[in-house]
Amino acid sequence: AIVAVAVGGGGGGGGSDAPATTPPDNNGGTGTNNDNSPTCDDLNKVNKNPRPPVSNNPDNTPVCADLSGQWSGTEDLIGDNGLSITATIAQDGDKLQITTSSNKYGKVFIGTVDANCNINAYDQTTGEEWSTRYGPVTASRIALYDDISIECDGHSTSDSLILSR
Repeated sequence: AIVAVAVGGGGGGGGSDAPATTPPDNNGGTGTNNDNSPTCDDLNKVNKNPRPPVSNNPDNTPVCADLSGQWSGTEDLIGDNGLSITATIAQDGDKLQITTSSNKYGKVFIGTVDANCNINAYDQTTGEEWSTRYGPVTASRIALYDDISIECDGHSTSDSLILSR
């Protein structure tokens, strides 16, 4: 998003008391204008807190189910009607890493799975948290969602990653 600030100087070449604009916090928050209203910058977030990678550890008992291996499915990101993707999951106990073939954000997710088979993972491109808020995973199906608020056109939607094997 481009933000223009017009500053007017007086007749004698005076200055301005206008506040400086600050860039949005792109780690899970929304961008803001000078009046703190959200902007369309939600689509351009940058992860400022990358998580350490996860490698498969067959010696560590998987929590919930063994999710490691090859998956395929659909990643539905804002502006797309669902991209067919493949994914590889590495699991070390309750820690996991999902690496997809996405050509946008949603390429690498790092997070955890709990004993109730719920996943909380962070997109390593945007820093956004994705979760299984609509139901737990199984050994053959994973559905992750990220709620996105698009203030520039007045509605909310969800990105989704649906995988099966």
